[in-house]
Amino acid sequence: MNHSVQAISVEEGKSLIQSYLCMEASISSDGSPTSYLLAEALRSALYSKWSVDRRPIYITGLLYAAARIMLPWHRQFEQSGMNCHEQLRSLLEELEIIGDITSLPGGYLLPAPLRAVPLSEVNKMLLLGGLPISSLSQEIRMVVRYESAIRHMSSTSEKLLNHAGIPIISEEEWLRVPDNPLKDWTHNILEQTAITAIDAVSPELYVP
Repeated sequence: MNHSVQAISVEEGKSLIQSYLCMEASISSDGSPTSYLLAEALRSALYSKWSVDRRPIYITGLLYAAARIMLPWHRQFEQSGMNCHEQLRSLLEELEIIGDITSLPGGYLLPAPLRAVPLSEVNKMLLLGGLPISSLSQEIRMVVRYESAIRHMSSTSEKLLNHAGIPIISEEEWLRVPDNPLKDWTHNILEQTAITAIDAVSPELYVP
C-alpha cells in the first residue's frame, strides 16, 4: 500500500492543532498561542504518552513532544521574542503546582487523576487533572473556562460532574498533602479511576 504525505499550509496546520486539542478560540489578537493552548498541548502530550506506556515521562521528552504540537506557531514565537520551550516549562511548573501533573523524583512526570474542587468564595469549580480537554465529554467541554493554565467551571456544574463520574473533593483536601507519598497516591488513584485513553496520535506538521 502506498502512503503519501499531503502538504498543508501553516494556517491549516494551526486549525488542525486547535481542532485536535478542542481549543478553537485559543489565539491572541496578535496571532500568538494563548497560555491555555500551550497548557493543553502539555496535557495532551503527557497523557498520550502515558496512556500507551503506563510509565512516567521524562520532562525533556514531554517538552519536546508539546513543542512539536506547537510547530505552526514557531514564527509567532520568533517575532515576539518568546521561547516556546521556556513558556512550556513555566506552564508545566504551574500545572504541577495546581495539581494537574504529578512530579516524581529524577525529573519524571505523570498525569494527575481528574477531579473537581469547589471554590465557594468565587462561585467556581476547578477542574484538575492531566486528562486533556479533548478526552472529556462534549457537555463538560462546553462549560469549561480558562484562566492561564487553569481550567474551571461554574459551581452549578456539580450535577454534570457527577454524571460524568468526575470526583469532587473539598478545597481542604486539595490543599492538604496526602498521607502517602505523592507518587504512590497518584498511582493508586489512576489504577482505581476508569479513564478511557485517547488515541496516541499527535499531528505531524512540517513547516518550511
